[in-house]
Parts: sequence; structure tokens; C-alpha cells
Amino acid sequence: MGKRIFWPLVTFAALSMSIHVAHRVARAIAPPVQYELLVEFAVIPSDDSTLQDWLRNLPGVHGQTVEVQRERNEIRISWSMTRDSVGYPPHPDFIRNFSRLGYDGLKRYESPQATQSLFRRRI
Repeated sequence: MGKRIFWPLVTFAALSMSIHVAHRVARAIAPPVQYELLVEFAVIPSDDSTLQDWLRNLPGVHGQTVEVQRERNEIRISWSMTRDSVGYPPHPDFIRNFSRLGYDGLKRYESPQATQSLFRRRI
């Protein structure tokens, strides 16, 4: 009776461990993707350093890739981040944080667009 239960349990444990390892590897192998966001506000702060610092410190964001360009009240934000196959870490939640960062009166918000990845030039 003991051998009848032992080998199925060993097989199950080995299979479970293999699936777990494969999942961890798949989550770890994720190419960075470049994103771009275009927004326009009625009121913007005198500089964008607070926005840049906030974005640079988010999980998954490659801090050296964060750029903020402005023309009048239009802001173009670009950044590169790595996300795993299940979507972690999530995309930055700009809408919830703009006001806290000094940007008010949202006039236009174009959802973040992936512009390039390690494997493809244009997504």
C-alpha cells in the first residue's frame, strides 16, 4: 500500500515543482517596453521634477529612461518598464496621482501606448 501512494506523490511533487520553476522563469524573462503618454492640463506646476521622481521610483520603471517634455500645457511622458507575463508590476496610475503632483484640470488624456520593446521596434 505504501509504494502505491509513494510514487504518485513523488510524481505530483516533481510536476508541481517543475510548473512552479517554469512560472518563476517566465515571470523573470520580460523585456523592457517603452511607453508614451500624452496629456493636457489647465494648470501645471512650474517644473516636472516631482512627476519624474514619482515615476522613477515606481516598481518596474527603469529610472534613467523617464522623460517629460512639455509644450504649453501639453505634457508628453515617456518611460521604459519591465512587466512580467501576468502584468506585475501594474502600469503607473497617472490619473490618481496627477493632482497630487501639481497637475490639475485634465483636458486630454491619451492612454499610455507601448512604442517599442527589446524584440520589436514598433508595437
